[in-house]
Amino acid sequence: MRDLVLAFYLFLPAGIANAVPPILTRFLGPGRPIDGGRQWRGRPIFGAHKTWQGLIGGTAAGCITFFVQRTVDHLDLPLLIGVLMPLGALCGDLVKSFLKRRMAIEPGRSWFPLDQLDYVLGALVATAPLMPLPWRIVASTVIVYFTLHLLVSAIGFALGVKESAL
Repeated sequence: MRDLVLAFYLFLPAGIANAVPPILTRFLGPGRPIDGGRQWRGRPIFGAHKTWQGLIGGTAAGCITFFVQRTVDHLDLPLLIGVLMPLGALCGDLVKSFLKRRMAIEPGRSWFPLDQLDYVLGALVATAPLMPLPWRIVASTVIVYFTLHLLVSAIGFALGVKESAL
């Protein structure tokens, strides 16, 4: 149980970074697409839903989360982790979106289980060189955030905020 709580807390900046872009879109409207509407081999590179406002806003929110954690709990982690974790989370999401477009999977349509794990895997990969973790924490992080993603998606679907429960 301790590993699950630690994993949740340690990777909270990635979870926040992943949650912020749709919230920004809901309140600020659609932003400017990262791919600028360009296509590769006849399909969008990422799609119109992957925006600069989401990337910058999500990264900033994740960085703020990390810096608050570091200040309040005196976490002994390099400051660079506070940037790499949220940025890695959102880059993991971009890689997954790129692959979805190649497979002609429409934006918003679930690609289980990668839609639920992309940001966690991105954060783990981005932080691995500076923050090597025991396998138990890596596994706990995947379990916690996979489960949390499913729960939040189901709630969002029930409230009419999300198009899919996955």
